Amino acid sequence: LHDALPISGTKLYATGNGRCNLANAVISYSDYYGNMFPFEVFNESEKLFKELNLFSCKKTNYSPSDIVKAFFLSIGVAISEKNEYMYPVSNQASSVVWALRDYAVSNGALIKEKCDVNKIIFDKEKNQYNIVTSDSSFYAKKILLACGSPAAPDLGASEPDKIYALMNDLNISFREFEPALCPIKCEGNFGDIAGERINVTIFVEEDNNRISEKGQLQITEYGISGIVVFNISVKVKPESKIHIDLIPDKSDEVIFHNIRKINVRRSVLGVFTSYLPDKLAKFMIKQKSSFDLNDCIQDISDNDLLMFIHGVKDWTVTAVEKLTFERSQASDGGISTYEINPCSMHLNRTSGVYAAGEIIDSIGKCGGYNLMFSFCSGINAGIHMDIDN
Repeated sequence: LHDALPISGTKLYATGNGRCNLANAVISYSDYYGNMFPFEVFNESEKLFKELNLFSCKKTNYSPSDIVKAFFLSIGVAISEKNEYMYPVSNQASSVVWALRDYAVSNGALIKEKCDVNKIIFDKEKNQYNIVTSDSSFYAKKILLACGSPAAPDLGASEPDKIYALMNDLNISFREFEPALCPIKCEGNFGDIAGERINVTIFVEEDNNRISEKGQLQITEYGISGIVVFNISVKVKPESKIHIDLIPDKSDEVIFHNIRKINVRRSVLGVFTSYLPDKLAKFMIKQKSSFDLNDCIQDISDNDLLMFIHGVKDWTVTAVEKLTFERSQASDGGISTYEINPCSMHLNRTSGVYAAGEIIDSIGKCGGYNLMFSFCSGINAGIHMDIDN
């Protein structure tokens, strides 16, 4: 195992705010943006685990989180589940990293850290790959590409050009990486409401495909952030229109009728601070209405009030760009899934080369989905590299 970093598993140490969200017990196709490839990988993992009798409890079907849980229990990591999220009982990512290292070493793996792979050349005479590293070179019959993506370079992620160079060495088709699961810079000035947090429903529609999320929105000086934003960011492009419902639990009609029942003369601001944080209520009244903060709510016409309510429930912001890899939890792009056999993770056109994890063009939402795919794809690749011998 060649790792350019001084300590293998550096990114894992940081996942889940240092707790390592290993998997998610609730899963649907939308969690991988409709990409079927992860589910083909999961199906093979389930098949392999059944054949190897690695599940402690017997049932007809096993979920991807069952697979991850079974694997980690087999190498000595106790798992707890909070809501649908799975973590090591210790709530420490270090428990996961140490167990993986111990498991690898006990099975004969040689871990070479601070050893960057610079080039991979296929030697036709030897029918092997010549792997040139920062301090030496060696030959191998098989290679597993699991070098991740450029996301989070402060944790030692590889530069995009280095990953592209290795894929080009092997004549692998890929899509260039771009930031994902990240904040979004938007048009306009958000300074007056920066720091506000509010539960919303948010959606973006691109190529006739709508992605919607519900949860806490964080407003920043440059735009929007928070898990709901990270999850839609995968489909956001420059000039995308992002729709935000700031009062998601009540319809326009219910809000309107509740306000019209008020029998005390109150200001517009006073009324809407019962629905929105103070700063955000002021901001929306200034941006989305023709009336003043202190105008009496009873003096606002029905039409103007309904228009304002609609504006609050469909606050539309325009994306400028996604923030950089430095602010991304993952990357979109990588080795084309058409290149990979989802059962063995072997590359169809490149003999002896396998891939796993984030280097593959497959991304999931926040909440353990990307680690779950990385573990299952790695398990499939490891088992098949041995079987294929």
